[in-house]
This record gives sequence, C-alpha cells and structure tokens, in this order.
Amino acid sequence: MVGALRHFGRLFALGGGLFAGAASAQQQPDTSTLLRQFISDPGYQAAVWNRARKQAAAMPDHCADVKAADEKVGIGIAAPVAFEKRNGRDFPSSGAWIVHLNADACGTRRQLNVLTIAKAGGAVDLVPLYRGTTRADPVLQRDATLAALATGTVAANRADVKGCKSALVVDTRVVSIDAKPQPKVMPGRSPYAWHEIWTIDYCGRPFEAAIDFTPDPTGTGFNAHLPTSAK
Repeated sequence: MVGALRHFGRLFALGGGLFAGAASAQQQPDTSTLLRQFISDPGYQAAVWNRARKQAAAMPDHCADVKAADEKVGIGIAAPVAFEKRNGRDFPSSGAWIVHLNADACGTRRQLNVLTIAKAGGAVDLVPLYRGTTRADPVLQRDATLAALATGTVAANRADVKGCKSALVVDTRVVSIDAKPQPKVMPGRSPYAWHEIWTIDYCGRPFEAAIDFTPDPTGTGFNAHLPTSAK
C-alpha cells in the first residue's frame, strides 16, 4: 500500500501546507487570462504531458502510448494563483492548479490530472494526481486513500487474492451527485454530497471501493465501503 501514497508524500513536501483549508478545485472554475496564457505555452504543455506519460508508464498496465484525445484542457484552481513579471513576461509566483487532460492511453480514453505548484522565480513543480473524474481535491484524495485501499483489501480477500503486497489506486470516477444540499458546510464549498468509485489494483487484479464524500462545517467527510453490487 505504500506505493499508492508515494506521490502524495512528494506532493505535500513540495506544497508546504499550500492546500490547508483550500476549497475543492472543481468549485473554482474561473481562471485569469494570465493563467490561461501561461498554460497555453507549448513548453508548459509539453512538460505536463511528459509528466502524465511517466505516470501512465509506471501504472500496472505500463502504458507508454499516451496522446491527447482532443484539444480540450480543463483547469481547476487548488490555491489562488499570483503572478510576477520577469523579463517582461508574467509568470505564476504562488498558488496551484490542476490540469485535466483528455487522453488516449493505449487505445483507452482516460482523464489524466496533473497538479502544478507555482514557486517564486517562475518555476513550477508538476505532480500527477489520481486518474479519472474524481471531484476530490489533492488533500481529500490523500485523506481518502487509506480508507479506499482498506476497502479494496476486503474485496481482494473475498476473491482469495493472497501474497500481494502492492496496492495502487489506478482510476476514479464520479457516479452521482446528491440533489439535496447539506445543511451546514464550510464557506466556499459546494453543499452537495457526491459518490465515487475508485479502482484499486492488487498485483494486476482490479477491485473497487465506493466512497461517499459529504461536505460539512469543517471541510469534507468521506466514507469508504464496498460497492452495493459487491456486498
């Protein structure tokens, strides 16, 4: 299970507490013209795709053939982005955002997600997040990982999978969003609970964990369990 958490440990070492109290990236869709210009830079795009390809190659299916499925690129703000001028150009100096890539990965359509952490001096760090359509921000992904892996372990044990010491979240998908809002939520958060399925790879065999995410006054709570069909 350690492998599933490795890139999150790096994320927080780089982020330096950047995401404490941050709202979900999907709840802040508006980005500035400066950010759009920066993201459209060919050098930045090449770096993002290179990071996404390295993540795909490290997955259990070892897919090295990753390319853009279309020209659409989604952006989610994880922390407010500030800019500074360097040599007459504007560069992000702080903040973070997630780039959502529509990819063709070895013939399979996937959404790949790469977190960009801006640093002083115009440098950025690129960190891959979980693949798929999860609405969870980077902190929530980290927090829900152990619960998801534990649930996947229950499913693997039921399938009599033995001797596997490697577990990895390989995909996520949103299955539904509640129509009724929660009565009390943290300011800036969407009040609607939502439900996801995370796919866990155990030594080449996929198992699923269902996760219910519920906004509350302190952030977002979650509950991981076996999907209804597996109970």
